[in-house]
Amino acid sequence: AVVSTQSTGISLKVEIWDIVDKGKVKKREGLKLDTEEDTAPTLDAEFIDVYKGTSGVIMMLDITKYWTFEYVQQELRKVPLDIPVIIMASNRDMEEKRAV
Repeated sequence: AVVSTQSTGISLKVEIWDIVDKGKVKKREGLKLDTEEDTAPTLDAEFIDVYKGTSGVIMMLDITKYWTFEYVQQELRKVPLDIPVIIMASNRDMEEKRAV
């Protein structure tokens, strides 16, 4: 998406990726040759440098699920130090179920 403001005239290109750590391997269905593998490869964060060419990172966590907080802490260590990071939390309206 391209976002621009009228007051400054600045245009900003925003790409949003939803990255998985490790993709789920899917079984191929139908006929296959004896030389073919039974599973299809997946693209995930193990194979793609998700921070290459990145100007900034936004990480999301769910305040009702503690594991998402732990996950953000784990992933934050992988972001190069020269890339700014914003950490956002969702489900603020569910304070009674807050785990973080």
